[in-house]
Order: sequence, then structure tokens, then C-alpha cells
Amino acid sequence: MNSPPTEYDTQTAVCDVLASVYRRQVLHQLVASEDDVASAADLVDELVDHDETADDRRHIAVKLHHVALPKLAVAGFIEYDARTQTVRACEHPPTEWGALPASVVDT
Repeated sequence: MNSPPTEYDTQTAVCDVLASVYRRQVLHQLVASEDDVASAADLVDELVDHDETADDRRHIAVKLHHVALPKLAVAGFIEYDARTQTVRACEHPPTEWGALPASVVDT
């Protein structure tokens, strides 16, 4: 029998999701956009621009599509439509954007 998640479980899951610099940068881009929406291609461009060691755009695109975006979606931070490659910030994320330290979102 599964017990409901505790506050600790939720905090641990949020910390796990935010541990990745790519995932934090995705959230930053969505929050910074006017309508909280971006295409996966635009997010890849931003990640390549911020990562001086990113020499393989395709690798970043695959990692974003198969790991980062699904993990953010499962955690409740974003809605990701893999078919249209559209990413949208959730209206009710697991933690309020304003509650996140600037150093987390602005990475």
C-alpha cells in the first residue's frame, strides 16, 4: 500500500529536478518569456548559448527531449507536448516560482 507523499518527499523530488543545470535553464527561459511558452528548438538554442562546452547541438536536443523535459513534466513544472515540441510552464508548479532562490532560476 502506497502512502501519500510527504512534504519531505515533495521537497526531495523538487531538489532532484532542480539539480540539473539544463533543467534550471529551461525553467528560467520559460519564466522569462512573455507567455511561459517555448519550442524545444528555442530551448536547445538557449542551452547551447549558455554552455560554452556544448559542441554537440544534437546531443543537447536528445537529452532535452528524452530526459530533461519529461522529468520536468512529471514533476509538475512544465507541460511538454513531444509531438509539437512545445513546452509550457505549468500554472501551478510544485513550488511557487517566487519561492525559488534567484540563484536557482537564474542559473
